[in-house]
Amino acid sequence: MTWFKNKAKCQLCKVLEVSVVHDKRLCNTLVCHQAHLLITYQYGDAVCSNKVLYDESFFEKSRATEQLHVLADDKMIWHL
Repeated sequence: MTWFKNKAKCQLCKVLEVSVVHDKRLCNTLVCHQAHLLITYQYGDAVCSNKVLYDESFFEKSRATEQLHVLADDKMIWHL
């Protein structure tokens, strides 16, 4: 039931910054070779950030496009 409550708070949020991070603490045996993206976004009046697995197409779009949006709430990104 919690998932549905959080999903209801989701909205389309403007992406402010996308950075590639290599944080060894995030790595486990399945994804140790992958980098992560630190995505900073605007949720209402708050500025939030979250780490997601590296997505090359999203990262390239962030470099080529002025405005990107993600589906997110104040705690996590639901969809790139």
